[in-house]
Amino acid sequence: MASHLKLEDVTLSDRAAIADIIARANFEDPYGQTVWPGSTIDSRIAGGYARLAKTFIHPGHWFKKVTLDGKPIAYAQWTFPIALWQRLNAESGGGMDGEADADMKKQFKQEANESCVSPGWPKGLRREVVEACSPAMEEAHARVFAVNEDFIFLDQVKTLPDYQGKGAGSMLVQWGAELADKEGLPTRLEATPFGMTLYKKFDFEGLAEVHHDVSRFGGPSRYTHTLMVRKSKKD
Repeated sequence: MASHLKLEDVTLSDRAAIADIIARANFEDPYGQTVWPGSTIDSRIAGGYARLAKTFIHPGHWFKKVTLDGKPIAYAQWTFPIALWQRLNAESGGGMDGEADADMKKQFKQEANESCVSPGWPKGLRREVVEACSPAMEEAHARVFAVNEDFIFLDQVKTLPDYQGKGAGSMLVQWGAELADKEGLPTRLEATPFGMTLYKKFDFEGLAEVHHDVSRFGGPSRYTHTLMVRKSKKD
């Protein structure tokens, strides 16, 4: 199948397809089920769709997709240093930020805001679970990641369930790794248990494990996020 996969830029027209991938990729993840209690595939798609366009055009955000016969089956999101983001946008004709005029950007912001109970807190998300886990994550970040250092952050890699383990995720991570090497930048991420094997394949190293006990919220008594870094291989 890998020979039929194609790596492409994400455009605003991919909004619905990417929202679908986000919702379906790891729907059964026990931490996700705890954070989004009572959610359905359809409700996650709707919420993701409402917020996604604003995320697409946010300064620093970069997206790639993998398609099979024209259908998006996987995507990844990175956060780049602003100077790198601006240069890549210019090289690609403006990127998704350039696709959206002022009225569209206003509409995207309104749609995102209407899907949230307050800025940054989507409807349906169990805020107390996130807030219970955040201090340990913040402490680990401060402890293991260098300060005053430019870096790339790999925010997400998600693949539709029927296509997981068939090369799409590797294509996305490899693209990011090659860019990081070219730019001489380290790449950081927060790995769930589902992504560890993929990231290790591309020389990401674990720096700290953060174990969450969300059993008091009806979730697992142990769920681990691993902070990882990949050093640039630029000579």
